Formats: sequence, C-alpha cells, structure tokens
Amino acid sequence: AVVVVMLVTISLVVQFFINLPESFGRNSRVLMMLVAILTQLLLVKLSLYLGKSFDLNSGYIFLMAPYAFAPMTMSLLLGRDHGTMAALYASLLGGLLVPGGAAFKFLIFSLVCGFVAVYLTQDMRRRSRLVTAGLFVGLTNALMACALGEIPLIGSDLGIEWNQIGVQCLTGILVGVLTAMVVSGILPVLEGVFQITTALSWLEMADLNHPLMKRMTLEAPGTYHHCL
Repeated sequence: AVVVVMLVTISLVVQFFINLPESFGRNSRVLMMLVAILTQLLLVKLSLYLGKSFDLNSGYIFLMAPYAFAPMTMSLLLGRDHGTMAALYASLLGGLLVPGGAAFKFLIFSLVCGFVAVYLTQDMRRRSRLVTAGLFVGLTNALMACALGEIPLIGSDLGIEWNQIGVQCLTGILVGVLTAMVVSGILPVLEGVFQITTALSWLEMADLNHPLMKRMTLEAPGTYHHCL
C-alpha cells in the first residue's frame, strides 16, 4: 500500500507539473489540491466506519461515500482542469481505503460521480445551483448502484423490494446533496484563506440591488458606471 500510494503521489506531482504548470508554481494551489483530496479521503473513511458501525450491507459502501467533494471544490475554485485532476487522484487513492474486492467498483463510482460533479459546476453562476448539481451527482450514484447490482432490484423471494430500493437510492441522493451543501458552506472560507475570488463571488458583488450600488447611482454616477 505504501508503494502504491507513493507511485500515485509521484504521478499526481508529474501531472500537476505538466498539465497545470502555473498552479504547480504556486504553493497555495498545490496545498489546496492536497487538502481537498485528503479531506475527501477522510470523509470516505468516515463513511466506511459508519457503515461498519451500523452493520449496513456492502451496497451502502458505494452510496455513502462523498465522491463529489474534491472535484466540486477544485472545479469551483480553480476550474475544470483542477477538478478533473482532483476527481482522478481522489478516486485512485480512495480505492485503497475500501476492502480489496470492492476497490474496482469504488473506482468506477468515484470517477463517474466526480466527472459529473466537474461537468455540472463549470460556469456556475448561482450558489443555489450547487444543490442541484449535488442532486444530480446523487442520482448518478443511485443509478450506477442499480446498474451494477449494489442495489438489488429483485429480492431473495423473487419480488421487488421497494422499501430497500427506496432507502438505498435516497441515501445516495442525500449524500450528494449534503456534499454540495458542505462545499457551498466552506467555499467562502477557502476563498478567504487562499485569496481566490470565484465567479460566484464576482456575480454576488455585481448585484445591482446592493444598497451601495443604489446609493452610487444618486451620489456618484461616474463611479457607478466605472464599477459596472
């Protein structure tokens, strides 16, 4: 495991240097990428612990993991390329945390949900749309679980177990939505710590209904148009 982690980490550094040289030259952005990936790994470990503590079946391993955290955070802060890299390496390292037999499926779940999160968060213009993106990530997770057999559509008595299907699908969707809400909540903190202004913050500052903007239209029209 140590050797594999070292190889994946070296690969991450090399890819960072080749594909994102401007960010690689800024320690704050390298640190941000590492913090996002490590935080997602800790959340995955927490979800595994909760699943084991409540004695949930193996299907919940794939439904409770917050695959979208690192990709969504990096995509919003630094752009699609950073989000894609976060999705890839959070998935590779996350696969080492789950039991050996589930590693390959976990990798598939994590990559697909991560890429969906990156796609849905590009050109984000409202924070409320983050919840919508989380909802779609959760739906993707639930659909993949059904397709790959982690949510059994037919029970042992050859009947459809609607209750179990509903609970497991709802779990996957809620995890996606909660992940998006957490990202939305910590985004202003990360912007302040790493001195980054996202498109969401610029759009909020450009609100023409802001009291200061209204006051400038009356007292300083030249400054108002300059601000626009």
